[in-house]
Order: sequence, then structure tokens, then C-alpha cells
Amino acid sequence: MNLLNNLGKCKYERSHPYLAHHEHQPIDVQNENNKMTSSPLEKWIWENGCKTLQNFNTKSGILSFKSSSIHSKCPTLELDLNSAKHLTEVDLLSQANVLQQMIHVYSYEMLTNQLAQNLLRIHGIWFELYSGRVLIYSRLNRAFLPITEETITSLLHEL
Repeated sequence: MNLLNNLGKCKYERSHPYLAHHEHQPIDVQNENNKMTSSPLEKWIWENGCKTLQNFNTKSGILSFKSSSIHSKCPTLELDLNSAKHLTEVDLLSQANVLQQMIHVYSYEMLTNQLAQNLLRIHGIWFELYSGRVLIYSRLNRAFLPITEETITSLLHEL
């Protein structure tokens, strides 16, 4: 998040409460000079992180992620924000970004056949740093669920 804050406002950003209280110098995303002098990580954040932030800013209760690729048979991935009310806004944005990255992987043309034949499956895993818990994205629950003895059976059936 700090890197995103330091880069300035995302071209899709509306007044996002977490980002708004940080001081940063706006960078003109359209300016090719800025793109040329940016690090690879900065370029990646501008190209990919902004999509997550744009979707996150809708905050309609359920975030929906879809592929825009014409060859992708990517499912729509949804994140129910109501089931994650206990998380901070930064953690919610982080989980949303995991789903956005899953969409990116689904859109790779070279994976289309393997995905169609169920030779390859894509999973989203989120690591909660302060507790050490590992959570996996559940399409059925539209949420990240902790991998525990209580949840493992239902998670395995979903995989």
C-alpha cells in the first residue's frame, strides 16, 4: 500500500479513505515520461493495482471480478464484503487484489485448454500476517476461509 500511496492517485481512484489521508505527489499516469522512469514494480501497480482499486471503490456489498479477455472462459469471481466486516479496509483491498490476480491468470491464452480440460485449477490464497492464518478463496462462500480442521473437508469438496 505504501508504494501505491507514494505513486500518487491511481487514474481510477475516487476519494478512497485509506489513500486520501496519506500525503503524496500526484503522478500523471498518462505521462509517458513517468512510465519510462518508473520501476517495474511501479509499472505493474499502475497497470494492475488500479483495476483492483477501481473495483474496490464500488463497494456495492459484493465485488465482482470478470475477465475482459475474448478467449478466456473465466468465471466471475465475487467477494462478499459483508462476510469480511471484521477486516480492515487495507486487508479487504488486499483480498480483492488476490481475486483480480486470479482473473489475470485466467485470461492467459496459453492456459485456456488446460483450464477447459480441468488439468489446471486456479486458487486464491491470502496470508493474514498478524495472525499467521492462511485463507483460501471459496467461490461458494464468496469469501476467503481459513484453512482449519473445521473447514478443510468443505474446502476440499469445492476444489
